[in-house]
Amino acid sequence: MKAGKQIITIVFLVLVVIMSLFLLMNHMFGKSILYLKDEKFNYAVNYLQPLAFIGHSKAQKILGECYAFGHGVDENMEKAKYWLKRASNSNNCNNYQCISSDLYFIGRNYLEGIGVDINREKAIIWIKMAADNGYPKAVEYMLQSRIPADQ
Repeated sequence: MKAGKQIITIVFLVLVVIMSLFLLMNHMFGKSILYLKDEKFNYAVNYLQPLAFIGHSKAQKILGECYAFGHGVDENMEKAKYWLKRASNSNNCNNYQCISSDLYFIGRNYLEGIGVDINREKAIIWIKMAADNGYPKAVEYMLQSRIPADQ
């Protein structure tokens, strides 16, 4: 009988710890979103990075976008692609085709100045990566804009 109570107590404690961690992760993610909305990117990244490292796919995707746009971190295309790819890996997808829509999204933001200064050169780089992976909207944009494939 005593062993049964101990097992129940241990199971209960494990559940409490798991629930507490889940609530903490949700709190941290919520705080990061609020900071992003207020354009306090440094604070947002401080909350996103630990979540991304432990595998929170939404935090990984947003952290990738932060690296792409230089929000709260130095702009870094390789780190952006790394975190976007890690986020897609969480969805059982492990190739760059899975992040093509994200690459296109980043390119469009640079093209239209959404959240960043308009920068056609950077936009073309990101959209071309999406087109190289066969993303239809990116391919269509590259064809309509008559941008050479080697650019």
